[in-house]
Amino acid sequence: MNEKKVREAIYCMKSFADDTVCEECDNYDRCDHTMVADNARTAIEALEKQLPKEAVKRSLVKDNGIVVGPVGRCPCCNEIIDDTMTVCDCGQKIDWSE
Repeated sequence: MNEKKVREAIYCMKSFADDTVCEECDNYDRCDHTMVADNARTAIEALEKQLPKEAVKRSLVKDNGIVVGPVGRCPCCNEIIDDTMTVCDCGQKIDWSE
């Protein structure tokens, strides 16, 4: 799935996340009708994590004056990450380009 498709899907899901589409559900009579919106928000969150975000609070790690490599924080969960990570443990794709 390419970035353009992900952005389009997020846009479309956000537009219907607050609309009621429960009428098509088999559980319509037993549902409190919040499930569709909750599921849409979960899908939006998962899709948004597929879009790379830049690491924040970047700095260089040094060992005895020798640069070992860059580190930063995940823009989604704020965990410490290093430049070998292209995906954080939370699932957020990381962009290390400058």
